[in-house]
Amino acid sequence: MRNREFFRVVGATLATSLLLSMAAGDAAFFTEKKVYAADSEEIVICDEDNEIVIENIAEDIAQDESAALASDEDMSSMDEEIEIISENEAESEADSIDEAITEELESEYVEPSDHETVEETVEEVEESEDNCYDTSSSSAISVDITAEYYGYSPDEILASINQIRYEACSEGLLYGGRPLTMDDYKPLKWSKEVEEISMKRAAEASIVLGHISPDYTGAFKYFNSKLYDSYGENLAWNSRTDSSAIARGLQQFTDEKDHYISFTKGTWKNGAVNHYLNLINPYYDYVGISGCNIGTSYNGFTTVAMVFVSAKEGAGLTETVEAKSGEQTVRISASVEKIKELYIPEEDNLLSGESLKCSLRAKLGYAYGGKEYIHDCQIPDNSVISWKSSNTNVASVSSNGNITAKKAGNATISASIYGKKASKNLTVEGIPAMINLDYEDSVVFTKGGVVPAITVTDGYTGALLKKNSDYVLKIQKNSNKKPGIMTVVVEGRKSYKGYKETVTIEIKKGDLSKATMTLSDKKYAKTKNSWKSAAKLYDVNGKALTAGVDYEKKLEYSWNDAYAPEPGTEVFVTAYGKGNYEGSKLTGSYRVYLKPLSKCVVKIDNQLYTGDNIELIKEDIHVYANSKDAKAGVEIDRDWFEIYSYVPKYKTGTYNVTLRGFGDYGGTKKCSYKIVKPKKK
Repeated sequence: MRNREFFRVVGATLATSLLLSMAAGDAAFFTEKKVYAADSEEIVICDEDNEIVIENIAEDIAQDESAALASDEDMSSMDEEIEIISENEAESEADSIDEAITEELESEYVEPSDHETVEETVEEVEESEDNCYDTSSSSAISVDITAEYYGYSPDEILASINQIRYEACSEGLLYGGRPLTMDDYKPLKWSKEVEEISMKRAAEASIVLGHISPDYTGAFKYFNSKLYDSYGENLAWNSRTDSSAIARGLQQFTDEKDHYISFTKGTWKNGAVNHYLNLINPYYDYVGISGCNIGTSYNGFTTVAMVFVSAKEGAGLTETVEAKSGEQTVRISASVEKIKELYIPEEDNLLSGESLKCSLRAKLGYAYGGKEYIHDCQIPDNSVISWKSSNTNVASVSSNGNITAKKAGNATISASIYGKKASKNLTVEGIPAMINLDYEDSVVFTKGGVVPAITVTDGYTGALLKKNSDYVLKIQKNSNKKPGIMTVVVEGRKSYKGYKETVTIEIKKGDLSKATMTLSDKKYAKTKNSWKSAAKLYDVNGKALTAGVDYEKKLEYSWNDAYAPEPGTEVFVTAYGKGNYEGSKLTGSYRVYLKPLSKCVVKIDNQLYTGDNIELIKEDIHVYANSKDAKAGVEIDRDWFEIYSYVPKYKTGTYNVTLRGFGDYGGTKKCSYKIVKPKKK
């Protein structure tokens, strides 16, 4: 016992040379809301009574209703055609859950008499298409539909296809009335252009299950006679939702081999053969394959589309394949009559002065098996959409759907195309609040660039607004990096959204006199130039200034002798501004000393906690020349040092203070002191 599966697999071919078949979809004709399909190798056309006839190839064809694709009203029996027959044994768990639609048409195969007959038959089919497809009441519209495409291994799939073709030639299967030979073997190649066609056809066949398009035109509308001599397609549907769907579709086509062999031997009773015929057609050069699931297809099926072409000389096809996977959007054509609803998905609230690009989406309804399936898609921007606003004083809309909110109020935005219409109610709100700005018209340049000092408050309450929360400042084009004009844009956020103002502030040259110069006292020595102290300059924002860029490298000293001045001498140093600080100067000083304060012993009395900041005074600081004097309690004169660096504190703990020497002493010394709680009595 084995698992038997019924799949709907449909094959179609269009030829201008020794090609025999055009099946199902492309030979499916809408006559009085009924679609007839032939899934065999015959070429089918309609007679005057809209009956299916076979011309030049077969005299008759059984018009079995089980082989007909019904229209929306006549497809109630479709569900009954879906079946999986399992008899105790399955090839695999994956195969046992495959579902598809079975479509078979019994027919007798008659070999075409010669090349000319086939060509003439094709010409008759092409000429009769307008009569066979009733499109007089159907307008087509371009839509963009998004589907999940399943990637595959291009090398493996192509190798499998070419192996099938190779076996057909090596086994000498009949094709076109003669056995194939190894001279007929032609390995197919990938084509990017054909792959793109297969992506479109997979999406289209997910909406309408057959060799027709959602706009009810034929399957071969992508056939470009300037590039291709012949064109064919295979379609399959299965329940796979991953890359295995492609391989499963190929297997569905390959499973027709036995049918085809019996077909060529005249013992064929039923079963599809055209898909296998397309696979082994020796005239094809290129193939493209895609498998996708649009999420709203019949029974949730994945559609596999395999497109074959014979390229003309100089067609210049790109012999690559992308095997795209994931969410992809393709543009197809649908029937306007199938639009159930148009809608505009964008938000319906704007602030005065804001703009919004609108899009138009459509819900298409196609029925199968008594159930209507709704497919959501995008109407392309380049479509002939008519956009209108009911109140242009409140909001206007351009021809491409750009809305501009002008003032507070309400307006209805509508879009129409081919007699179908969508609308949305739009509410425009005024700017909810005003903002006041307070800033200086001019500022002084600082190293690294000026940070705008702009105070931003609510225009009604005067409340201070939070930067980067209620508003942001945007400095234009690094205009704060040098003296000149700084441009700053103030943009409101949150409830202040919509507010925007540009201010300009003059940046004057930097003022070196506001900077800080650090100099170290120098110990007296008799060697030349030992008395010079190196200067470091820092701008008001704490950033270091650069000699030769922000000030002249050569500094001016008040002492110019090569030998040091007498101990206790104060030496003045002047730096002159350059570049962004040109025109200003800074003077600092240091002392030449005999004894380093850093060698002294310092004791600071504990400070009692009061809850207020503690202010250190010299009387609490005891400085001794050495350890011996410290033991003896002999202090240096308090005029010989000063409190150089100190931050008042109030909490209990240990803190630092820096002292600087004077008189015989020089340099600095960092010391520590404590703030303690008073002892309880």
